Amino acid sequence: MKYYRTPDFIQRIYSSYYWRIPTNEREVFITFDDGPVPGVTPHVLDILDHFGAKATFFEVGENVAKYPGIHELILHKGHHVGNHTQNHLKGWNTPTFKYTKNALECRNYVQSSLFRPPYGKMTRLQAKSLKSKFNIIMWDLLSMDYSPSFDAEESFSSIRKYWRPGSIIVFHDSLKAQANVISLLAKVLEWMKAEGIQSSPIPYELNSR
Repeated sequence: MKYYRTPDFIQRIYSSYYWRIPTNEREVFITFDDGPVPGVTPHVLDILDHFGAKATFFEVGENVAKYPGIHELILHKGHHVGNHTQNHLKGWNTPTFKYTKNALECRNYVQSSLFRPPYGKMTRLQAKSLKSKFNIIMWDLLSMDYSPSFDAEESFSSIRKYWRPGSIIVFHDSLKAQANVISLLAKVLEWMKAEGIQSSPIPYELNSR
């Protein structure tokens, strides 16, 4: 079963994480995971520019080390960045010390107070070890652009149906998601523009939880 929106009871259980950003505006927070990647990330940036939208890119440290120019382009265009570990580690399969060390290594390449665990999976102990250094950012809506069973119309309809002010929406600027994210992102941003919904970067300064 596909869960385009994270169930509210999950958001309540893990209330120390950010699933939405408090706002009274018609505003959402579009995010991208796993980049920067040549060909994909620059194309995503062009689409965001076209619609005047701002976003947050959760970057893998080793990718920034390979493609620092794309990382600098993201910042130059007024977007925000977040830490996505140095090597895209899955928390559930990684000892806490190694996981924490990997996230801190990523800070050598991505200077940010925002952290998102790859796959959305980390243990409570890992989260506790990182909470003093980062705001942990999850998501309210998932585009499923990475899935082999991706359905563009279903994803678009779900985002339209379930969005709410402050929703954090996840896309991926990865090779695996390339075709899906390019087509879906433009469609979502066109709809948002027509509806007067703004896409903003997640603030680096957030109230602690």
